[in-house]
Amino acid sequence: MINIKEFRINQDLDSLNNVKKIKDSINTFVNDKPILNLSRNLSNILEIPEEILKKKLKQVLYSEFDYYNKTPKFKLDFKIIKSIKYLFFFLTIILFKKK
Repeated sequence: MINIKEFRINQDLDSLNNVKKIKDSINTFVNDKPILNLSRNLSNILEIPEEILKKKLKQVLYSEFDYYNKTPKFKLDFKIIKSIKYLFFFLTIILFKKK
């Protein structure tokens, strides 16, 4: 599995090239087998098309890239409150979809 947290860009390079590298890195991560399996399973549970989940994952990853850090990187830290919020959100969707 690809560790996206280790991805870095070189600020000395052209900004367009850096954006392309970020985009390619996110696409590679999203199309990695464990992530594909997870999105497929989540898609089946929530009855949401897999492509929509992949697009949302890409949006979230793009928003988590810290361009202004001394060494620009993804700021993906595990936070229990955020995890509980998403768990509650998905459980709510599942419960209301089943009715």
